[in-house]
Amino acid sequence: MKQPRYRRRKYFIKKDSQARFILRFVGISLAGGLAAVALFVYLGGKKMDTVLYSMILPGKSAAKLLLPELLWINGAIILFIATVLLFTANRLLNTLNGPLRKIAADLRRATEGDLTIRTVLRKEDEFQDTAAEINAAIQTVHSALSTCREQLQRIETLAQQDSADPEALAKEIHTLASCSQKFLV
Repeated sequence: MKQPRYRRRKYFIKKDSQARFILRFVGISLAGGLAAVALFVYLGGKKMDTVLYSMILPGKSAAKLLLPELLWINGAIILFIATVLLFTANRLLNTLNGPLRKIAADLRRATEGDLTIRTVLRKEDEFQDTAAEINAAIQTVHSALSTCREQLQRIETLAQQDSADPEALAKEIHTLASCSQKFLV
């Protein structure tokens, strides 16, 4: 039996941000490779010219003769590419870190009881969909709790009346019980 293919339908990070990061990574790697080849051709050519025009020919093969230049060039290019990629990764982490910290702080406030909080991110921030889902969840809990509080106030008002109808009070208590079931499921 063939396994169904699952495709991601929601992206936490915007597609264009992912594409920009991948393009930068590929571009920097390609530029580094081209720079390494160009430097090697230039420096290797100079080394070969020096050897060819000198009076003494070294007793080494061309590979051993050019190995120091090759190692130096590749080491420098790897260091350059690593520096640029670390800078790019740092920028990406900072792009993601700000919205995540905001969402975490707002969730912390909500768990402490402040259900009026709404996570508002800047338009260019990542995780817009996640923030909207969290806001909807907090709003749902806030609405349900408000309904339960209103029901509880009606019961208290009915219970304080001297001529309270027991059936009306029982009905209000039943409504409160069904309201509170939303939190117990």
